[in-house]
Amino acid sequence: MQTAVCHVDMALAHRDPASPMPQNVNIAKILNKEKSYKKYLESQCSDQWRKHLELTISDPPGRVRAYVHWHLHNKHKRSMYKPAPYLTHPSCPYQLQLLCFRTEHTIHIIPSHLHYAFKAPRADYQDRVCPHCLATDITVLGDEIHIICHCPATQGVLQQFTAKFQGLTRLLDLPPFASFTPDDKTRMVLGNPPPQVLQKGLKGWIVEATPICSEFAYALRIHVTSLLPAVVDMSSDDEAAMSSDSNNDFSPILLPPGFQPASTSPNDRDTMLVPLDPAGQQMIGQYILFKWLTYGWCLGKISACNTDPKRKVSKQIANFTVFYPNDGSSELHCLSLDNYNVDIDNDSPNYTWLLLEPSTP
Repeated sequence: MQTAVCHVDMALAHRDPASPMPQNVNIAKILNKEKSYKKYLESQCSDQWRKHLELTISDPPGRVRAYVHWHLHNKHKRSMYKPAPYLTHPSCPYQLQLLCFRTEHTIHIIPSHLHYAFKAPRADYQDRVCPHCLATDITVLGDEIHIICHCPATQGVLQQFTAKFQGLTRLLDLPPFASFTPDDKTRMVLGNPPPQVLQKGLKGWIVEATPICSEFAYALRIHVTSLLPAVVDMSSDDEAAMSSDSNNDFSPILLPPGFQPASTSPNDRDTMLVPLDPAGQQMIGQYILFKWLTYGWCLGKISACNTDPKRKVSKQIANFTVFYPNDGSSELHCLSLDNYNVDIDNDSPNYTWLLLEPSTP
């Protein structure tokens, strides 16, 4: 313990343990000295933690460097042990959407957020290009600033919210929103207070800005989701040829009587699949086919939405409870676009699913 403390409190490592403690500890009451020293060490740890993260700014482009660039630029004396300001808002609609953007979890919205292989080997960070611009033969990194401020296909969302952010800056006595640079606009719409917001004005920022930023994140997700069916295929010609060859062995699913594949693409229901999102209520009553390891394809009906973030399936928060009439059981599921059976292929991997609807006569 003494060694660990010396790494944090460098002064202690070079002085006699019996020498005076830091000034804020000395002036504290006797019963509060331990708590005061704990806060002192916490402040030292926070500073070192921040300095360690800021070193990544000089690294090649990557997800950690992007997080530091967008969210740790502000020199407010904020403890790294405390949550970001936007998380302290007591009740804000779509706050989860903003959290997903800030933690780089929106892989279908911001291409640079892709952190695992999906249908193809994972591309390097600098190669995660914007698919909307790629369709017009323009190759550009699909990061936060591009999707929010520059991409012709998506920048319209920010334009729709410009009046709200302009009103926000006027309310908080900040420079006009239009005068901010694209970098500062991106940071602001992601919930980060501008440098002009002093510590005493931080509470006002949290109350006024968090709902607008969360609503913007939700609107951007909805807009980009509506563009997903038009996204071009970025696989190579060789991969396309291999895929074409593999389709020769395609075996369609034998659907239950009275059902057919849903005519509406699950891409249109993307927000309904987000765990804990109220929009998921619209999925209740929908029928699905789910492929189990032992039993194969089974017909189920979505009976409830999960509202408990502690209920998980394979370390992911579950979004629905599905009732299976064949055996009367109910199971938690994490239904997502990643495991959706787009090809209606009987030989798709286990734990994939397909949305159904009653067949037309």
